[in-house]
Amino acid sequence: MDLYSRKPHAEPSDRILAFTLSFLALFVFSQSAKTEEVFRKWTDTDGREIQAALTAFDGARVILKGDGGRQREIAFESLSTADQRFCKQWKEITDRMARITDTNVAVEVEFGELTAEFQPLKEVFRTHLELAVMDWASRFETRPCTITVAFDIRDSNRGGGSSLANAPTGEKYEGKTLYEQGAAHEIRTGKDPNGDKADIRVFLDPAFTRGLWFDPEIEKGVQRIPRLKVDGYTVILHEVGHAFGFNGWRDWTTGQLGGNHLSVYDRWVKKKGDDFYFHGPKAMAMYGSPIELAKTNNNLYHVAEINKTTDRLLQDDLMNGIRFKFGRRYPISPLCLAMLADCGLPLKSRKDRDEIAKLGPLIDAIVGDYTQKVRGKPEPKQRVTLKADSSAFYQGPRVTRLGTWKVRDRRLIIRWETGFHYTLSLPEEEGSDRLVGQMEHVKDLSTGISKLELIRVPDPE
Repeated sequence: MDLYSRKPHAEPSDRILAFTLSFLALFVFSQSAKTEEVFRKWTDTDGREIQAALTAFDGARVILKGDGGRQREIAFESLSTADQRFCKQWKEITDRMARITDTNVAVEVEFGELTAEFQPLKEVFRTHLELAVMDWASRFETRPCTITVAFDIRDSNRGGGSSLANAPTGEKYEGKTLYEQGAAHEIRTGKDPNGDKADIRVFLDPAFTRGLWFDPEIEKGVQRIPRLKVDGYTVILHEVGHAFGFNGWRDWTTGQLGGNHLSVYDRWVKKKGDDFYFHGPKAMAMYGSPIELAKTNNNLYHVAEINKTTDRLLQDDLMNGIRFKFGRRYPISPLCLAMLADCGLPLKSRKDRDEIAKLGPLIDAIVGDYTQKVRGKPEPKQRVTLKADSSAFYQGPRVTRLGTWKVRDRRLIIRWETGFHYTLSLPEEEGSDRLVGQMEHVKDLSTGISKLELIRVPDPE
């Protein structure tokens, strides 16, 4: 899916320059988009409907404004599944635009020749590329700079993304010179390693592009993606991710390095048997173990191996090497940020830093009790234990089950080998000793799960 530069420095081809919207204009536009009120029909779990606009959402409470200006507060859990999804999308885009407008990285786009078929999408491509670069850059400590993206549509295997230059870090690893991606170097230091030439190349295959949906109002972030289309912004965001760090020179089959150079990503890749894993310390602390990488359907600069990786958290990551599902937008995940932090990009948000630093092995042990209902009848309490080695089990009067746990997006996922899992929210305050969650998905006979509470306790002597 992605093609990469195979040497430390690559020269960009000539492009026809088309100046981007100024950063100030984008700032003004994004602020207006962020506050724009979209009136729509809202439905609660009892089927009651109202016409209103969403004005605030904090994860638990939703503030809706009616036609007459009257505001009402509604519990998030009382809304329909579709409305809950809308709230999450709305919060994602408002949070993202707040980050983007606070960045000091500007973006310009250079276009190769577009055929008549794709000319009408030129400005949409431009906006998607601008937002994708700033979406990534806004998550890191950056210096003032301008990132220029060279974009075209040409016959290829779906598409690709990469930096058009690389910069030495000044370090050696196993006798080889360590390089970081040019775009990453530029936003980190403010110094452009290839002067006035383009910094990032993104290209898409014509046939692949026809199957993508490009949001004409991407700044609003609330458009429904067509059911049988792959989201174009997700694809561009993915390719720009390669330009900022998911890239290198290892052989995709053997993992071997040629020459006397390697990328900051290559440094953390290790092969075990026939499989590749990312061993960056921040990513491993976040995920709880080495991260399985692609090799069959894609290459090792992606997470998740097709027909092998069973963890949906990796399968559904923005940088996965399996597929993008129809009708879905993939955000930049904390795991993506942790992997790029391992590649030398300093995280900007304290929340991002804290998540990656603290959400790995949370504690030595978490133990709690919960009660569930089976076919409407309460079951005796079960005892749940989670260990720092990511193992998990619960034991009750009738059964003992084994499983694993992982952390993702401030959620603790407990996955049992029987096929169902719990999702628990993590404590926001340091020192909090309780995790409260709700059953998210069930494949066995259990129904009507009550709230699950796990209480921190010390390891037994």
